[in-house]
Amino acid sequence: MRKPARDNPWATGSPVPEANDDQDDRVNATAEKLKDLQTASNAAHTDIQTSKASQQKYSLTSDEREGDYDLPKLGKPAARYFNFKPGYLNLNNGSYGACPQPVMEYVKQLLDQQEETPDNWRYNVMGDLVDEAKASIAKIVNAEPETIALIQNASTGTNAVLRDMIFKDGDAILTLSCTYGAVNKTIDYVLENERLRGINVTNEVVSITLPCKHEDMLAKLRESIASVKKAGKKIRIGVVDTIFSRPGVRLPWEEMVAILRENGILSLVDGAHGIGAIPIDLKKADPDFFVSNCHKWLYAHRSNAFLYVPLRNRHIQRSGMPTSFCFTPNATSENNTWSQQWMLNGTTDMSVALSVQAAIQFRQKLGGEARIMNYNHDLAVRGGEEAAKILGTSVMDNEDHSLTASMVNIRLPIISSRIANGNTQDPVAFEKWAQKAESWFFKSLFEEFKCAAPVFAHDGKIWVRMSAQIWLDIDDFKYCARALLDLCKRINEGQVTDLK
Repeated sequence: MRKPARDNPWATGSPVPEANDDQDDRVNATAEKLKDLQTASNAAHTDIQTSKASQQKYSLTSDEREGDYDLPKLGKPAARYFNFKPGYLNLNNGSYGACPQPVMEYVKQLLDQQEETPDNWRYNVMGDLVDEAKASIAKIVNAEPETIALIQNASTGTNAVLRDMIFKDGDAILTLSCTYGAVNKTIDYVLENERLRGINVTNEVVSITLPCKHEDMLAKLRESIASVKKAGKKIRIGVVDTIFSRPGVRLPWEEMVAILRENGILSLVDGAHGIGAIPIDLKKADPDFFVSNCHKWLYAHRSNAFLYVPLRNRHIQRSGMPTSFCFTPNATSENNTWSQQWMLNGTTDMSVALSVQAAIQFRQKLGGEARIMNYNHDLAVRGGEEAAKILGTSVMDNEDHSLTASMVNIRLPIISSRIANGNTQDPVAFEKWAQKAESWFFKSLFEEFKCAAPVFAHDGKIWVRMSAQIWLDIDDFKYCARALLDLCKRINEGQVTDLK
């Protein structure tokens, strides 16, 4: 049996790269370091991108690819690029991401350069770096750079879009039953504001119970739209996800956007789990608004995200957050200042946002987007299967693994009589018990097993979400599953009193 995580030697990080002594050239020096890391894999990266496997959404070939093309191996050897505390096993990348050492060093050097000449930085340096960062993101998601804004996190973007909407009495917002909680709270705030103005706007929820097929999700969406229309309401905007947070399952968001468009409904895509996790083509999908975190799966420094607003919708999403000097009242296509508003909305530190440049170069060094996504998807599928075997349960997925991207959800073997004292049909009692269980599992996993993986409730059952990443392998999923099995056994035997 594998040793406890606290005895695991693999997580020891490599030394942080030394800073360049030449203060004037720090940023350039870091860029050169990243270029050097990338040089050896440039030709291989081209081979990967043009291979038949890379044309698929995923290719279950991570074992064979780990050492191909003279690229760095993925799995435990890749942990040296991150600053994890020795013995800490991170299976929760989906929540906060992780920043590689070269990217962190780049941010530190940007901070130093700002402090050397703050005025020059803001007037003569920052703008060009922002443009370069936006262009790098735009290339990955296939969008025009002028449609991209660098923002703090996905919640910033959803707030900016929803708060700028002008609603009328009888309008509705359409969401999904597993929509992220922060988005629902934003909608609550928007609806409350509208009520104070005497305008009645409702949140119409599409009920989705998982696991299910993508076709079932699309059918539910169509049915809900028809039902809301029949009730005489007008759906102004629909919020859909690339990947739900909990459960961490992938959605057919491109098809959902198309359905909303067919029905004259604006689309806001919450792609918090998007860039770096799955292929994204915004020109092809053509959503009305799209947000995605760069610190989760792209390896940028947190907190870091982008907002996509095509030119046709600048009259809807009108202001940066917070509104500042660059806002232009009654802006037209000729004098629209949308891009400037998001760059100059107060005295903010842009060094974290600019880390996307270094993050993307780091990913190229590892072989590029296809290789990383393939590895993580393969590991999530196979790791989830192995974890389910140990737990004696099942994975939340369907036959073609269309629900699994880089996160996998496994049911925990807790007997029903121990969940909410057997009151699983009582939603209040179940939710209260589940909240206590989530906290207890998180604390116990970390303190006893030096492991992180969130536990959550869905459809009357308790699940764990494990995130695959390049520093993990199958053994890590097995270890976490054994730890969870031990914890579940304590609950089933009545040893845990904290949950009553």
